[in-house]
Amino acid sequence: MSANGNNKNRGEHGDSSFMLGGAPSSSENPSVSNRWMFQNWYEPYRRINAYNTLPNADELLRKVLYYLIDMPTANHTPFTDNRCPRVRIAKYLYHDVSRPLDQETPTPQQKLSLIFDPSNPANPPTSKGFRIFPQIAITEAQENAQTRLYAFMGFVDPTNVYRSDISVCFRILCNTSYDSNTKDSAASRSWAIATAIVEALSGVNIDGVGTFYFDRRQNSECAIRYITDDQHNVGYQLVVGLSVMGDKTENTPNTD
Repeated sequence: MSANGNNKNRGEHGDSSFMLGGAPSSSENPSVSNRWMFQNWYEPYRRINAYNTLPNADELLRKVLYYLIDMPTANHTPFTDNRCPRVRIAKYLYHDVSRPLDQETPTPQQKLSLIFDPSNPANPPTSKGFRIFPQIAITEAQENAQTRLYAFMGFVDPTNVYRSDISVCFRILCNTSYDSNTKDSAASRSWAIATAIVEALSGVNIDGVGTFYFDRRQNSECAIRYITDDQHNVGYQLVVGLSVMGDKTENTPNTD
């Protein structure tokens, strides 16, 4: 399946709030495109170049989630090799059976069907249910035994006027009957997902946002810790750091 052919997919549940690729194009939404143009939005006042305004941070969760499940873009076709951590993440999330890594890599449509649709929370498009949530908790979607991934923004530490360190949080919760049924090299499904996320993100620069790291010296919230809902789910909370710098000079109004 070609990457170009998949760019039009919006998921089996029709959720158009998650778009493939990078920044919105003028053809997709002309009203949005002007935001990406060089222009002084601070008139009649002067803004100091390179001060940190968390540029493009509003796109972070969408970009990270699409990257982690390895969605196609105009320049990328999804991987199918288990050596890629994103392939393992998708398989562990999608396949509940033992030996999930021996199963087929989920298609882009199957991956999109796992993303929570807030307009129809009680009716997921497939029997798999919603499993990927860009929020901290969704009670309506927690009825069935499954593996779930929550992603949300945590603490923002403005280290100086030009830079901020952001905590990006992931909660992986897995039903106890599925967490240890993998029968492969990973004894715990939730632990395998948590470590695969670190492998997939650490050192990666997300275009237009910043670079991820896993270092408590740079961000004291970076860690993996065990969690449970005290019912039937166990797992881990992972926090990774993201360095966000101020606007590039060419993207900032020239006020001289």
